[in-house]
Amino acid sequence: MRLRYPLPPHWESLIHETLCLTTEDGRLGPLPQIVFDPQHFIEVVQDRPVFRPSKDTVLLHLGHPLFRHAIARFARLRFPGGDELHPVSRWTCRTSALPPGMDAMVLLTVEEMAVNDLREPFHHWVRTHAFGVKNGELVGPLPYSPPNEYSGQLSPASEIAVRRAKEIWLDIDTELRTFTKKEAESLTTTLQRVLALAGKDALKDEKERFAHRLKEVHRAMSETSIAKLEKERDQVLLEMMQRSLIAEREREQEVRLRDLQEELELRTRHYQELLDSLQLEQNRVLEQVLPRRYELRNQAQVFPVAVEIRLQREAC
Repeated sequence: MRLRYPLPPHWESLIHETLCLTTEDGRLGPLPQIVFDPQHFIEVVQDRPVFRPSKDTVLLHLGHPLFRHAIARFARLRFPGGDELHPVSRWTCRTSALPPGMDAMVLLTVEEMAVNDLREPFHHWVRTHAFGVKNGELVGPLPYSPPNEYSGQLSPASEIAVRRAKEIWLDIDTELRTFTKKEAESLTTTLQRVLALAGKDALKDEKERFAHRLKEVHRAMSETSIAKLEKERDQVLLEMMQRSLIAEREREQEVRLRDLQEELELRTRHYQELLDSLQLEQNRVLEQVLPRRYELRNQAQVFPVAVEIRLQREAC
């Protein structure tokens, strides 16, 4: 694919900075082609796939600055006044075929968020709840359906349809607010239950992991270099007890014994410091980090993001 000229003013500088090729004298050159699939650069050489990027083509992945900029703009569009160049509304009215017996359908899109006691977000979800409107009363929520089932055969609404949608909203506004509040309470209860179960499993796994690590350190203390040094020290002590007749030999044994003693104390202190450090980390993780990581902070939040009211096409 290629970008078309003229470039949008609020995108131009970013495109020139991240996409444009440069000439030999450092000036901006032409815009390269763009692809979204890395398979475009895969070549088969001697029956082996080889990734070979092209100089005149750029792969746009999710980490590319253009993608980050686009995602940030979409995020700002969720809020009123977030983008003055492209004003949008949270309210939509369209016409389509409705289920039998329904005067209208209401699609309420909500954003769910929850953080733990460490202020780490662990639940962030956007979902759409569908309701029916029959004789001025709200019906539902209806059973979940994939988004593509709601996206076919849509038409823009007329002014008459928009006025009718506003009248419908006045009838169901309070009920939808109550539904949103109950959804937040239900989500809070569900997340607390899930966190409690996950917290028990995480606590059990961490205890086993720390126990295994402490056992490794104890095994290293008893079976490796320290035990060998102690054996060498005992051998030197035994030789010294035999009181060699050569004074120089005795001095060598004393130096060797002193070196072994220092090395033994050094390694023993090292392993003891490692044990103390592991014990402190175990207490910190098991008593402070994990309990707070699997504890819900305040309540889960459910924010209304958008409302779409659909009317029967024939009636409008």
